[in-house]
Amino acid sequence: MKDKRKNRKRKMKPKRNGRIFILLAAVLLFIAAAVFIVFRIRTAIERSHHMVSNCGEDEYGNLSGGEAGDQTGHEWDLRAWPAKPWTCVLRYPDENIRNEFAVLASKAAANDLIGYNQDKRLTFWQHLEASNYDPSQITIACDADCSSGVAAIVKAVGYRENIPLLQKTDITMNTSFIREGLAGEGFEVLSDSKYLKGPDYLLPGDIVLYENHHVVINITEGSKSSG
Repeated sequence: MKDKRKNRKRKMKPKRNGRIFILLAAVLLFIAAAVFIVFRIRTAIERSHHMVSNCGEDEYGNLSGGEAGDQTGHEWDLRAWPAKPWTCVLRYPDENIRNEFAVLASKAAANDLIGYNQDKRLTFWQHLEASNYDPSQITIACDADCSSGVAAIVKAVGYRENIPLLQKTDITMNTSFIREGLAGEGFEVLSDSKYLKGPDYLLPGDIVLYENHHVVINITEGSKSSG
């Protein structure tokens, strides 16, 4: 009788250990899932507060054909960092100059006389040049697109800070050769994935490029940039 009880206890012990192991594994998986969800939520919140200056479409959601100026407030605006297959970041080596890119890009986004229209993409530069290179002083409706807007900002800072190389910026450049153009003006080309998958390592004034598609100017300092 005693032998039967001992055998029963021996059989029950492995079963009990197996249940405990399964329970611990389930608890650990639950904790890992909870941590992952919290991380994703925190990341989403941080990115929703990370701003870029974006010139993207006219009042009809098109590339051309709209009225001059920003009819919706969103043709050129500050918006949360957008996840795209970015190809590189163009970073000017002087922090003060980068900060001025960010300031002028923010002013352009705030002035609703500056809108989006590829057909009239150079009118922004024309009025910027006539307005002391200050987008906030533009008083006549005009337009840019993403690349001509970035080029105009860079060129304007070149005149404001007396930097001849930046003054030579080609305002007709587009997203297919803006990388080559700005690299020739002293911009560092950053293509490591940490600069492209999220905004954490970006600095104000960084130019974020998706070649042949889109380009924006970063405004917010990234949480891991050690700016």
